[in-house]
Amino acid sequence: VTDQVPEGRFTDGTALRDITIKALAVVAANFRKENNVTRSLQSLLRVRQLAASGADPAVDDAADAILSNWFLSRSPGLFARGAVQVYVSKKQDYLVPRTSQFFYDRTLVFYLDSDNDLLVSAADVAPIVGSDGSIISYTFPLNLRAAKTGAAYNVFPAQWSGTGGFSPFVSRIVNSSRFEGGQARQSTVDYIDQAQNATAVRNLINERSILATLSQRFPAAQRVLALGM
Repeated sequence: VTDQVPEGRFTDGTALRDITIKALAVVAANFRKENNVTRSLQSLLRVRQLAASGADPAVDDAADAILSNWFLSRSPGLFARGAVQVYVSKKQDYLVPRTSQFFYDRTLVFYLDSDNDLLVSAADVAPIVGSDGSIISYTFPLNLRAAKTGAAYNVFPAQWSGTGGFSPFVSRIVNSSRFEGGQARQSTVDYIDQAQNATAVRNLINERSILATLSQRFPAAQRVLALGM
C-alpha cells in the first residue's frame, strides 16, 4: 500500500492504518476462517468429529453432500402411530375429515392415519352399558398418526385434551395403549456410521450388502441381523 500511495502514512497508530490495513486484515482473517471450515468439512472423519461435539446445520449439510456421492439419504424420521377410543353421546354416522386435529396435550397434535376422510358407520358405534343395564354412551376406535416425526409422540395412555372438533357429540378421547414408532431424524453421527456399508453391492449376496439394502429399503427396522447369505 505504501508503494501505491507514497504520500500516505500507514505506520502503527495512524488513522490510515486503522481504516485500511486493519480493515483488510479482518476481511482476510474471515476468508481464512471460512476456508479452514470448508476444508475441514470435506473430510468425512472430520465431519463426524464435529457432529459428535455439537449440533451445527453446516456440519449436517456437509454430511448430506458427501454421502450423496454414494446415493445415500438421511432418514427423515418416523411417525408415531396408535389407536384411540372416541366416546360420543349419540349413535349415528360420523364423518371424520382428514384435516381433523387431535390434541394429546397443548403441543402434540395427531391426524387420522389415512390419506382420506373417514366415515364411521352407525353400525360401528358400539354402546357402553352401565351396571343397571342402561346405555351410558357410545364409542368407536380411530387410528391416528403423529403430525411430526420424533419419539416425543410416543405418548402414554391418557385422556386427550382435544376432541378432534369433527362433532359436538364427542365427549372425550382416550388411548389405552402407548403410541409407538416415533423416531427422530437420523443424527449425523449415525448417518456417517451407516455409510460404511454404503459401497456394498445391493444384491443381498453378503452381510454388508444385506445390511445396506434392508436398512435403506425398510427404515422402520430398528435392527437387522443377517443369519445367512
